[in-house]
Amino acid sequence: MRRAQVIEVLHGALLPLAWVNAAWLGGSDAFGRADELSDVDLQVDVDDGHVAATFGAVEAALAAASPIVARLVMPMPTWHGHAQQFYRLRDTPQTCAVDVVVFERSDPRRYYNQPERHGRPLVLFDRAGVVRPVLLDPAELDATLAAAVAGIRERLPFTLPQVAKEVRRGDALAALGSYHRYLLARWSPCTGSATPRPATTSAAATPATTCPPRSRRR
Repeated sequence: MRRAQVIEVLHGALLPLAWVNAAWLGGSDAFGRADELSDVDLQVDVDDGHVAATFGAVEAALAAASPIVARLVMPMPTWHGHAQQFYRLRDTPQTCAVDVVVFERSDPRRYYNQPERHGRPLVLFDRAGVVRPVLLDPAELDATLAAAVAGIRERLPFTLPQVAKEVRRGDALAALGSYHRYLLARWSPCTGSATPRPATTSAAATPATTCPPRSRRR
């Protein structure tokens, strides 16, 4: 089963539902870099109170097309505040997960509409004109980045030795793990989150548009 067929199944399942206002693809599709290895990053705007019904329709459609072999429900509250579930299908490559985020219409925390950070969504349908680009506020971004850098700098006297001690012990795997956990995880220029996080799990150090192309392909 090809990736395009999965998208067709999802489109066909959601379009007849009166409570679904819009459905679109983000991730690699939004940046024009999708290939057969890419996930399907589906985002859906629904009327309030229809989140569970939307996931039910998605699951039923996917299962009818190919058995669902794995399902992951993200515990609430998710970092972005919206319901999210992941699926793997028997007849698609392991590299192609289906990632579904459902937004309730009245929720003000929708984060999908900043093209500088999230690309330009590939709209499947939009009955209510909800998929509207909103330009990133440079001043707000500068303030977020300044806070992130300050937090990183404050922690360096404690995070750098975590890596150094494993190097001195000769444990390369532990050193690499500490480097990713204590340094890279706190300096993540391509998180794509429009919601500022605390400095310990900081958002971007640079806008997503400056990130290497492969970092935006999932």
